Amino acid sequence: MNPTHKTLTSNFITCQELDRKILPTSGSNVQTSATGQISITRQLPTDQGSLGPSRSLSSYSVTQVALGRTETKSSSSSSSSSFKNTSHLSRTMSSASAFPAALVSANQGEQINPVELKKLLNRSLISQEERAKIYHEITGRMSEVINAATNDQNPKVARQAIELLMNLAANSETRKDVIWGKLGAPELSAIVKLATTQGELNAASIALLSNLINGSDVRSNQLRETLTKANYAAIVTSATSPKPQTAAAMALLTNLIFDSEATKETVWSCLMESGYANIISAISTTGSPQTSLMALRLLSTLAEGSKFRTTSLSANLSMTGFTGVVAAATKPNQPEMAAKALRLLFELSNLSPSLNAQIWATLGAAGRLTICHAATSPAQPELALQALRLLANLADNSENTTDQLWATLRVAQRAALITVATTTAQPIAAEQALRLLANLAGSSDFVNFALWDTLGPTGRAAVVASATTPAQPRVAEQALSLLGKLITHSEPEKAEIWNTLNADGRATVFSMATTPAQPAVAVQALVLLSLLTDYSEVRKVGLWTSLGAVGRAAVITAGTNLAQPRVAEQALIFLHDLTINSYVRQIDLWVSLRADDVRNLIIAATTAEEEGVARRAISLFIYLKPSVRIRNEIWPLLKPRLAQLWALTKRPYVELQAKNFLLDLIYFRDQRARDVLDVAITDVSLRHTIATLREWGRLADQQPEWRIMLQTVIVQANTTPQKMAVLMAAMMSGINISQCPLEEREALRDQVLAIPMAEGIDPTLFREHMRLGLRAACGNTSAVLDSPVLSAPEKLQLLEILYSSRNFLSAQVTQDELLRMQSTANISLDFKLQVIELILTHGKANSFQFKTILTWLKGEFKRDPQTGDLTNRSTVFSNPSTLGDIGDEEIFALTEQRDQYLALYQNFRPRMTSDFIQEEIEHIERRISGKEMPQDLGATLIFQLRQFLSIDWPMSALEEERMFDRKS
Repeated sequence: MNPTHKTLTSNFITCQELDRKILPTSGSNVQTSATGQISITRQLPTDQGSLGPSRSLSSYSVTQVALGRTETKSSSSSSSSSFKNTSHLSRTMSSASAFPAALVSANQGEQINPVELKKLLNRSLISQEERAKIYHEITGRMSEVINAATNDQNPKVARQAIELLMNLAANSETRKDVIWGKLGAPELSAIVKLATTQGELNAASIALLSNLINGSDVRSNQLRETLTKANYAAIVTSATSPKPQTAAAMALLTNLIFDSEATKETVWSCLMESGYANIISAISTTGSPQTSLMALRLLSTLAEGSKFRTTSLSANLSMTGFTGVVAAATKPNQPEMAAKALRLLFELSNLSPSLNAQIWATLGAAGRLTICHAATSPAQPELALQALRLLANLADNSENTTDQLWATLRVAQRAALITVATTTAQPIAAEQALRLLANLAGSSDFVNFALWDTLGPTGRAAVVASATTPAQPRVAEQALSLLGKLITHSEPEKAEIWNTLNADGRATVFSMATTPAQPAVAVQALVLLSLLTDYSEVRKVGLWTSLGAVGRAAVITAGTNLAQPRVAEQALIFLHDLTINSYVRQIDLWVSLRADDVRNLIIAATTAEEEGVARRAISLFIYLKPSVRIRNEIWPLLKPRLAQLWALTKRPYVELQAKNFLLDLIYFRDQRARDVLDVAITDVSLRHTIATLREWGRLADQQPEWRIMLQTVIVQANTTPQKMAVLMAAMMSGINISQCPLEEREALRDQVLAIPMAEGIDPTLFREHMRLGLRAACGNTSAVLDSPVLSAPEKLQLLEILYSSRNFLSAQVTQDELLRMQSTANISLDFKLQVIELILTHGKANSFQFKTILTWLKGEFKRDPQTGDLTNRSTVFSNPSTLGDIGDEEIFALTEQRDQYLALYQNFRPRMTSDFIQEEIEHIERRISGKEMPQDLGATLIFQLRQFLSIDWPMSALEEERMFDRKS
C-alpha cells in the first residue's frame, strides 16, 4: 500500500462495524430472458452486497432442454456416485490454479438430469420452505448440480444449475457452507473463469460468487486467495460496463473488499479514474435503483479506511455526481439507498471543513430537514444511524452550520435526539446521538445554552448516567465529551454536574481517566475533571483529597506515558489545574513523585516528537518552581537532555514554555548557563542561538549582575573568537547598547575586554574580533563592512544582528544603508545583494526604493565582474534571439543573474501590498509586450508575484535562505 494512502481514524464506530454482513431477510426477483440475460428487479436486501434471490415461478420463461449423452442415467445412482466423488475433495486453495476450467468442461463427474434440474429450479422459486425441502432432497447429490453449473459446453443447463444454487443459498448460512464445501478447487476455478470471461454465464456466475461469500469472512478469504489480478480486473470491467451483470459485479467487489485493505487497494488499482468515474455515474444515470444502491455501497466501502481514495473520489465527483449522491441521501422512500449515500457523504465529510460546507450547501433546507427527520426516526435504524454520523461531522467546528442545524431540528426532533442519546439499550445509536449533541454544544455558544435547557434536569442526569457507565466505553466517551462542552463556559453548570455526579460518580470518572485500556475514554474523563476544577477551590480540594496518594500516582503515570500522548497531555493539564495557586498542593505533588516519576516527567518535558505533552510537562515544572530545592533536584536529571530541551525552544507550539523553563533554571547560575551555551554553540542554526542571547540580554538590561554573568559565560565559552564576537554582539544588542551614551558604551566595552579569557584563545585575535562585535552592536556598520579580518559570512552575521535589532532600521537609516551599499566600491555584487536582502527584510523600504534597487541591479549586470566597468555583455534582460551560441560559463552567469533579481522580490515580500503586486504584474506584462524583458524572465516573476497573492509567505522560510548561518 502506498504510504501516502493514510488511514482515516475516528473516535467513534467505524463503517465496517455499522455495515456487518447479515443474512438477507428478503431477496430480489431475477428475470431470465430468452437470451440468457439476468436482470434484478426487486429492492436488494440490506446485507452487504447480497444478491440472494427470492424469485417467483412467473419470473422465468421455461423451455425444454434435450438430454445430452454425457448426462447421468438416474438421480439415485447420481446421488451415490457424486457423494463418493466429492467427499474427499481438498479445499486447499493454493492448488486451484492446477485445475483449469477445461477439465470441468470435459464433464468429469456426474451431472444432474436437466429435466429434474428444471423441476427443482421451478420449485425453488415458490418459497423458502420449498427450498429447504429441495436442499434436504439433494444434499447428497449437490456435486451433480455443481458439475452441471460448471459445464460451459451446455450453457443453458449450466445457467439453470447456477440459479438453483443461488436459490438454495439464499437466506441460509448453513446451505451456503454446504455448497461452498462441495466446491472443490477445480470447480471453484471453473466458476471464477465463467465469472471473469464475457459470455452467457458471466452474469449468473458473478451473482453466485457474490451470494456464496456474503456473510462469511472465511469464504471471502478463500475466494480472495483464488482470484488473480487479472480476475479482479475482469470483475471490475463487468462492474463498470453497462451490462446486465453490472450490479452483481459491484456486489461481488463490495463483498471482496469488505474488511480487507489489501483487496481494496487491488480493486482500486484496477478501477483507475475512468472506472470509478463510471461507478459514480451509475449512481444517478442508470435508472436502476439496484445498480445505484450497489454503486453507492461499493464507493462508500472503498472510501473507508483511506484518505487517499476518499480524496480521489471527491476530486472525481463532478457537480452532477455530487448532486446525485446528495439526491440519493435524501430519498426516505428508499432507505437502503439513502443510508449508503449518507455513509459515502460521511466519508467525504471527514476530508475537510470546505467539503463539509459544500455538502451542507448542496443539501439545502429541504435536504437538511429530510436528514434530520431520518436521524430521529426509529423506524429505519440503519438510516437513522448514518444520518446521525453525517450530521455530527457537519456540526463539528462550524458555528454557522451548527446554528442552522439546531434551527432545522424541530422541537420534537430535538427531544427524540435526546431520547436516542440516553437510551443505553441501543448503544451504537446512543453513541452517535451523543457525538452529534457534543459537536452541537462545542461549536456554538447559543446552541450550547439552548441544549442545556432542552435537556433539562432529567436529561442531564441521564447523560451523567451514560458518562459513568464503563461497561459501554464508546457511549461513556461521547457522554463525557458532551458534559465537558456543556459546562465549559458557566460556573453554575459546573456546580450542577459536580453535584449530580456525587462522590461515586466522580470516583467512576477518575477510574476511567486512569484506565490505559480505554485511552479515548480516559482523555474525555480527564478533560471533564479539569473543567470541574475551574473557578472553585472547594472542588479542587475535594478532588485532591479524594484522589489521595494512590490516585495522584495514577495520574502521574498517565501523564508520563508517551505511548498515549493525548492521555498524557490531558493528565498533565489536570495536575496543573489541581495545583495552580496552591503552594501546599504543589509541594505535596512533588513529595509524592518517586525518582522514576521525576525522571519520566523530565523525559516527557524534553521529547520533541510529542510537543503537546512536552508543553504541559514543562508548564507543570514551571508552576513547581517556587521551591529552590525542586529546581536543584531537577537539574542533574535534566542536564543530559539539555540538547532535547534546546531543540524544543525552536518549536513554535512549545517555544515560549521551553525558553521560560530554561531561563528559570539558569538564572544567576553561571555553570548552568555555560552548560546551556555549550549546547547552543553546537546548534546548526546559529540564528536561533543569537535570538535567544538577545532575549537574555533584554532581561539583563536593568540587572548588571545578570549581564556580567552572561558576558563572562560568552567570553569563556568553548568556541572561537569569531563566534564569541557574534554571540556577544547578539547579547549586547539585546540591552540596546546602540542607544546608550558614548561613555556608557565605552565602559561596557572595557568591562567585556577585562573578563579573563578561556585557555587556548589568542588574546590579540580575541580583542580584535570582540571590538568588531561590540561596534556592530553599537550600530557601526562601516567598521564591519571595512574590516579586513572578517570573512563575508561573519560580516553578514554581524550585520543581521544589527539590522534585526529593534528600532535600528528606521525609514531614514534604511535609505542610508541602501545607498551605502549601492555606492560602496571594492565589494562583490553577490555580497552587496546579500546585504541589500537583509535590509529589505528587516528595514522599512518603500516601493520606490525597491524599484530603484531593481533599476540599479539591471545596470550592475552590465558591468565587468573583475574591473567594474560598463560593457555590452549579455544579461538576463537581453533578447534571447541575440545571444547566439553561448558557453556554459555564460549560461551559468545568466542563471545567477535571474536568481539574484528574483531574490530581491522574495525579500521585499513582507512589505508588498496587494495593490503593489497587481501593479507590478501589469508593469512586467507591459515590459514583455514592449520587448524590454524576455518573456521567460517575465513569466517567472509574474508566477512568483501571483504566489505572493495566494499564500502567506513565511518569514522563517525567507530567513533560512540567508547566509546568516554560514560558518567561517
